[in-house]
Amino acid sequence: MFDVCALHEKYCTGEHRQYDSFASCLSYLTALPDVPVGCPWAPFAGSSKPCKLKHKLLVPFQAKHCYHMGPLTRADGTPNYDPDGQLKCSDAEECPAHPKTDFVLGEPTGEFLDAMNAYDAAIATAYHNPITNFSLDHYKFPNVAAAR
Repeated sequence: MFDVCALHEKYCTGEHRQYDSFASCLSYLTALPDVPVGCPWAPFAGSSKPCKLKHKLLVPFQAKHCYHMGPLTRADGTPNYDPDGQLKCSDAEECPAHPKTDFVLGEPTGEFLDAMNAYDAAIATAYHNPITNFSLDHYKFPNVAAAR
């Protein structure tokens, strides 16, 4: 989740900002389940770490993905819709009532989940407490021209 928060800090500014700080982002995202509770057969949908990781890859190109990396609700309790009126990484919105054969990916393997969590643990070790030591100056971002 470290990378998600790093890209949030870099690309989600102004009205697109979803978290008050790097620490609040990391705290929220690390508490998410490894697979969506509502649809474990579709790991890149629903409220889960992999869904946030998916939108991390898209945020340098479109700021609307900041909302998809953010919490499901705003501070006032209303849904956190993106500028197009979409609510992503939500079990209620993205998990079909029944698995569809054209939608089913299968539950991720234990190896995938272990690797995903080991990466964040390695980052935490490398940064010696990334919550207090994180700096945009020390992170290598993709070299892309953001299409805002």
